Amino acid sequence: FVIDDTRTDPRWINVPEFSFIRSRVGVWLRVRSHTLGVLSVDSRTPNAYDAAAVETIRAFAHQAAIAIENAQLAAAIREQAAQLSVRVTERTVELERERRRLQAILDAAGEGILFTDTHGVIEYVNPAMERLTGYTRSEVLGQTARLWSSGRTLPAVYDQMWRTIMSGEIWIGELVNRHKDGRLYDCALAIAPLRDATDQIVGYVGIQRDVTHHKELDR
Repeated sequence: FVIDDTRTDPRWINVPEFSFIRSRVGVWLRVRSHTLGVLSVDSRTPNAYDAAAVETIRAFAHQAAIAIENAQLAAAIREQAAQLSVRVTERTVELERERRRLQAILDAAGEGILFTDTHGVIEYVNPAMERLTGYTRSEVLGQTARLWSSGRTLPAVYDQMWRTIMSGEIWIGELVNRHKDGRLYDCALAIAPLRDATDQIVGYVGIQRDVTHHKELDR
């Protein structure tokens, strides 16, 4: 809209402190039919704005509207990023708390517990597993269970074990293992697949218990 003379144009509301304004152009600030506000350009000169001037102001208003929208979007992104950062921090603290709780449970467990990748490479053993095999955690990480294999367990048992766990099932059985000091011991073992959020097998967890004493009583 264009107001040519603030003294005579009936659309003008007389405000004493703005009595020096003689011409005004108002252009909507719009982006994709979304109205952000209005750009008002004033002049002390009567009839200051012709069609060319109005078109220039309209073009400027269009660019200004785009800039304002971009600034609003940037501010919204920054706010969302800040909120996301807070949620990530809170979730990280929560996960660390859960990890410590799980670590305490594993450390206190009486059975030997180990985690391996899908190829059987050991990624974790608990203290009970160290006592059971005689090998420290630093000695077994990156190794496989062959480290304490005695050669007394039939190969068919291992074949069945791998077929079972690779198919996603739990294997339960007994093995004869060798302690680091060379003595043999009977071991009751359960192995279960570990799955990720997409239900893909990403590793295995094994729980071992020394049953040598019970086997000797049986014998």
